[in-house]
Amino acid sequence: MNFLLQGLRFRRKHKQEQTNKYLIFAPFALREKLFNRISEMTRIVIVVEMSRVVMKDFTDNQIKCTYIQDEQELTLLENYLKNDNAAAMQSVDVLEQSCIGYLFELGSNDSKEESMFTNSLMHLVPKKYPLIGAYLSFKGVYYPVYSDRKVNKPLIQWKKPIAVVTDWDGYGDAVMIHQQIQAFIDDKLKEGIEVHIITYEKLVPLYKKLLKNCKVYQAIQPGLYSPEHILKSGIYSHVHRTSARNPSELQHCIELCANALGYKKVTSFRKTDPNQIDKLPEEINELLVKTKQTSDFMIGFQYSTQDPQRSWSKEHAERFVSMCCEAGIAVFNLAPVSEPLKGAIDVSSLSITELFPFISKLDIVVGIDSVCGHIAGVVGTPSITIWGKNFPHITDPSNEQGGKLFSFRVLSNNYSFISEDANAENIPPSIVFNRMLEIQSKRLKLKEDRITGKDTLNELGIEWVRCEND
Repeated sequence: MNFLLQGLRFRRKHKQEQTNKYLIFAPFALREKLFNRISEMTRIVIVVEMSRVVMKDFTDNQIKCTYIQDEQELTLLENYLKNDNAAAMQSVDVLEQSCIGYLFELGSNDSKEESMFTNSLMHLVPKKYPLIGAYLSFKGVYYPVYSDRKVNKPLIQWKKPIAVVTDWDGYGDAVMIHQQIQAFIDDKLKEGIEVHIITYEKLVPLYKKLLKNCKVYQAIQPGLYSPEHILKSGIYSHVHRTSARNPSELQHCIELCANALGYKKVTSFRKTDPNQIDKLPEEINELLVKTKQTSDFMIGFQYSTQDPQRSWSKEHAERFVSMCCEAGIAVFNLAPVSEPLKGAIDVSSLSITELFPFISKLDIVVGIDSVCGHIAGVVGTPSITIWGKNFPHITDPSNEQGGKLFSFRVLSNNYSFISEDANAENIPPSIVFNRMLEIQSKRLKLKEDRITGKDTLNELGIEWVRCEND
């Protein structure tokens, strides 16, 4: 769906929901303490700097406004918000002094839609307050800042850092592009320039493990709006977005990332050292050694995810595992499932970073389009991908010529099955099992070097399936 249309529909829905929107403003001396109190209750916050306060600017948008003049009143804030006890707080129509204000929302508990809630709130800021930058909280989160104050900023004599906004939100996306981002960090370090990575909350720990010699921060909206308020903050000399696209030709995600960072081509693709990412628990190492002694070879397997359209059925998964067990092949279940998978050894409790060294010790990874396959692609383990609702490339539906935008296929050593009707159920376990044996015996050779967008367009290592369930 078009992002702008999606945002418009969300704002319409948002107006009808029973959420409470507040503007709490105070002298600048209370800036940090007030923000810390509010950020403990919500992450949907907009910072508004006001040269003078006119409450009508905000109350017309059904925003509840109140003024806190000192630390004593700050202690009453929680009671005011929980009980909506407006009588306990000050009401000011006009205030002829500079203030810091925090526009925020309570009652929106869906963390998956935080960026949409924040975007909706941004549309309630009066036009007299232009977007001027970003505020970096002590928790390492960027929030947009609006202001009508004219502040003379000092001339900066040192080199400003550069920001890289990773506005793809998947773990697999981070795995695919991290090497190119690291090359960029290393190049800028040679110039004496620091690089800051700005990403989604869930990806912060992963990027901190994957990337060296940089700082990693979080933005509530790493997507459409972040670069503007982060660039206007004056903190950075430049802001790169990893998803900048060239619709004229199909490119892989890592190729798009390289272009977005100013490179004409991918400058870094090599085997990731898994032991530099994380270490395996000793009991898992012992399990691997014991299993290898009693099995012909070992595979990692993931058949489902939260999206049922990208998943194989449990029946297909059980049939595949049964075929492996009969052939003396050990199967490790890599991801959480609702019910135990008979015949498979469950290691789904491993963290994403622990999967790097684990997958590097396997012979093959078989599974749906997910992070496990992408990890295999960077640690050198062959993989088979079972595609469900997606293809290994994205097509722009608004392009009448069917222009392809980008590929998010595993980076190397990959064989992909695609059902013509984008239904994973039409990819039978038997054909996946047979190709797996061919890969293991080297009868079917995979590309060990990086799989490019053109490789995918030319269907290298891709097999289209038309058959029914077997």
